Amino acid sequence: MNHWYEKFQYAFVWSSVEAIGYQLILLCHEWFLSLYVSGDFYGYIGTILAIIFLATNVFNFGLYQSWQPFFVEATRSKETFRQVILRQLCINIALLATLPPLFFMLLGSHYSRLLDILAISNDRMWVLNIMWLLIMTEGMKRTIRHLLYVPFKNKPLAFIEIGTLILYCSIVWTSYGIVGSLSFTQILVPFAILSILSLGVLCILTKQYYDTLPSHGTLKEPIFARILFHRISCTFYQILSQLSSSNLWIPLFASIFDIQRAGILTLVSHGSYSLSRIIQKLFGTTSGAAFAHIRYHGPLQKQRLFHKINRVLYITLGGIIIMFAATYPYMRSHFDVPSTTWIPLSIFLIVHFTENILVTYREFFFVEERAHIFTAYTTLGTLVLFSVLPWLWSFSPLHALVGTLAIRAGTLGMISLYAYRMWKLRL
Repeated sequence: MNHWYEKFQYAFVWSSVEAIGYQLILLCHEWFLSLYVSGDFYGYIGTILAIIFLATNVFNFGLYQSWQPFFVEATRSKETFRQVILRQLCINIALLATLPPLFFMLLGSHYSRLLDILAISNDRMWVLNIMWLLIMTEGMKRTIRHLLYVPFKNKPLAFIEIGTLILYCSIVWTSYGIVGSLSFTQILVPFAILSILSLGVLCILTKQYYDTLPSHGTLKEPIFARILFHRISCTFYQILSQLSSSNLWIPLFASIFDIQRAGILTLVSHGSYSLSRIIQKLFGTTSGAAFAHIRYHGPLQKQRLFHKINRVLYITLGGIIIMFAATYPYMRSHFDVPSTTWIPLSIFLIVHFTENILVTYREFFFVEERAHIFTAYTTLGTLVLFSVLPWLWSFSPLHALVGTLAIRAGTLGMISLYAYRMWKLRL
């Protein structure tokens, strides 16, 4: 167990380098982009990228969350790697290649204004084609990247992610310095080229890992029905999580309101979600990888590893809470915002923050092929919250705040109780 905790610590360090470095560079890039381009242009770019990443997440159909439960079985040998992992990758490539055009047709029939937004200087087809390419490359990148996280390839992945982003920003801002302005070509073409190149590097890393596997070995039992069921459960969870994602809300803002408001939401969401992305990166992929390797160990090893990882998570979250509590009075005095606005903001932060408390539970449930249970509990909690919240708000904002806390605590309680009864896991 100590061996796998040491592996977790190694992955945690390099995931910290990747997550924090990547988000800081991205925030700086987005901030400068919002300063040096018009509000409409920034809104166009934000809407296009949000649609790309929304499609990337949904069209993955839970594959990147399906590596961990079956990793030990799938990597017994080169033969099992081809039977399980390579076959799933080929299916995913076919889905990513064929579904985006259908997705664009759906947008055209039901959200025609959103596609009209992309018709800048009669370049709609050019934009749609490059979006199609990016959905394929970014979808495959994410899938392969999550595959390589399981054998703890965090160090090379950190260099690839940060290096690609630095190179992209350098190209964009160098072209701005030369031309004095930015266009869709300057933003999207380098993104597409670097996406293809980084995908190639990830494929090379995967081949190198494949070469380390034994030549022969077979599956002890058929697992494809289990993989299918797990992917369906993960797909439902992924769709549920996208309901609160900026990838959905930015295109909706562009379609319902105007492109400039979509740009404002793009900038705000980058700031508000950066911390959450860092936490998900540190404790999502790393804890899932560690849990995957002890999948078939005894319950005592699982309990000890879960407790050790959770201790690091709660120390991290505790530090964030203390930092927020220390700065809250300053924010209240510095920003002249009425209390009626602070309460909805607090509700949003509670809903968003409590998702991070559940990250290790989510990974453990998924590794143990209980994604359907976790999805059912979180869906139930979400339905109750959005059903009751308007009624509580009719009494007072404070009722809504307390009710939100109670419902989220209830969801956490149900999940932790199931985990305790099933595996004797403690908070």
